[in-house]
Amino acid sequence: LLSLNAILEFEDLRFRLVHLEADDPSENILGRMKEILRDEIERTERSLVIAERDSRLGYECEQDYVYTPYVLREKIRLLKDALNNQVPSYESGK
Repeated sequence: LLSLNAILEFEDLRFRLVHLEADDPSENILGRMKEILRDEIERTERSLVIAERDSRLGYECEQDYVYTPYVLREKIRLLKDALNNQVPSYESGK
């Protein structure tokens, strides 16, 4: 549930960021987005450790997803890219 809430909050922040007026500060929104990304990286890294120990533990019943170590590593890579490249790129472009 933490990851689901993080996704929803992140998407809400991204929507708010896109609709900011030109003179509105975006630092608070971007700061919270980076915090969410760091927290999600940490959660996903913990999940990866568990999935590597027992691959049966990666099943999510809502839509029959299976979170394999590969999928979790890819998620970590994308989260780190957003944190280290995409958000800073947006910050420097503002």
